[in-house]
Amino acid sequence: MAKKQTNVASFLDEIAKMNDEKAEATKPSYVERDTFKVEHDVLYEGLVEGYTPGIEGNYTVEGQERTLNTAVRLIGARAVGSKDAADRRSTMWLTGYTQEHLATAVTAAQNDGIEFPMSARWLLHKVESGNEGRTYNRLSIIIDGTVAEIPAVPADQFSDN
Repeated sequence: MAKKQTNVASFLDEIAKMNDEKAEATKPSYVERDTFKVEHDVLYEGLVEGYTPGIEGNYTVEGQERTLNTAVRLIGARAVGSKDAADRRSTMWLTGYTQEHLATAVTAAQNDGIEFPMSARWLLHKVESGNEGRTYNRLSIIIDGTVAEIPAVPADQFSDN
């Protein structure tokens, strides 16, 4: 009986070892995105990988119970003419009307047959509203087309947490 238990124990040890090796080999890695901070009146370019609307924010607008934001996933976002890396992954956060400006531009591009990832140029600027003396943020965006080749993710942006 002791011999059989040893065989069972070694069999189970072998399975545990195989499972550990398999788990290590198939361990997922995630892309740690930078936060892309947009300044007013600076022209940017990069790839729009996609976006997720309806993310509840930490701050509320007066008179609203909650504020929803949009996370825009970018590749190589940078000021036009800068020498910044064209492969960094980042997230740009939009609030208020700028979310609608993005959604409208993306929908129009998709209606023209353009798919993600999209090559784009954009500008965040102030525009006068219909109410005299008031301004609001405007996201003006030109989507140039579908991108066939996506640059590899930089090694320092991978995380297995």
